[in-house]
Order: sequence, then C-alpha cells, then structure tokens
Amino acid sequence: LLIEKHIPAVVNVEAEDNYVIYVTNISDSLSIKDVVVKETLDANYTLASTEPPVATADGRVLTFALGTLAPGDTKTIKVNGSASQPSTLEFCSTATFTPFICVDQLAEQPSLALRKEGPAEVVFCDEFEYKLIVTNSGTG
Repeated sequence: LLIEKHIPAVVNVEAEDNYVIYVTNISDSLSIKDVVVKETLDANYTLASTEPPVATADGRVLTFALGTLAPGDTKTIKVNGSASQPSTLEFCSTATFTPFICVDQLAEQPSLALRKEGPAEVVFCDEFEYKLIVTNSGTG
C-alpha cells in the first residue's frame, strides 16, 4: 500500500485550501480489503470538508474507510480547510488493510474403465495377443 500526499507548500491563514491523499495498492496481483486511512490534523487547522466523507472522527483524527483495492487501484481523499494561525502545519497518515489471496483449484471426477480385448480361447503354448484399453468418461 502506498500513501502519497499532494499539499501546497505555503497557504494563507484563514484562506481555505485543500490537499489530496492518494492511496494505491501497489501489488500487481493481490487485492487488499478493509483499507482504512487515519489522518491526523494539525491543531492549528480548521477542517471544512472531506471527500469521501469521514467514516469517524476522534478529535483531530479522521478515519476514512476505503473498502477494497484491486491490484493497481488508487483511491483519492480530498481534505479542505484552513490554517487558523501562522505556524508550520503537520498532517500525519496511517493505514491498515487486510491482504487476501485467492487461488483457483480445479475439482475433477475421473471415471476410469479398463477393457480387455483378445481371443476368447487359446491353445496351450500358442502365442496370443491381448489389448488393454483404458477410458475415462469423467473429468481429469
């Protein structure tokens, strides 16, 4: 899982701006589910809105439930707000997810039969030939 943030380097106090969080499943073969991103806002930041909406908020910690990300998928979180006073703002992210691996297994049901072909009777000491025929009318 890769988290990237695109945030303006400088903003004006009390002027609304936004920043974007990109959450990407960097696997080329595994999906991940139950993706949750927690974004901790700086104490001097006034939140206006988010997209998608926050799943839960605990003080300055916003929780975004992003669900499942297929290999290579990216989901975007937009955070809008403003600085309440001059300072250096810090925004920290954490993420949790559940990887899941699916494999296919073919279930088969063979149905083998053995048939023997050859003479019904033979004379003692004569050479004879039998043919054994194996067939499978099932699968596998």
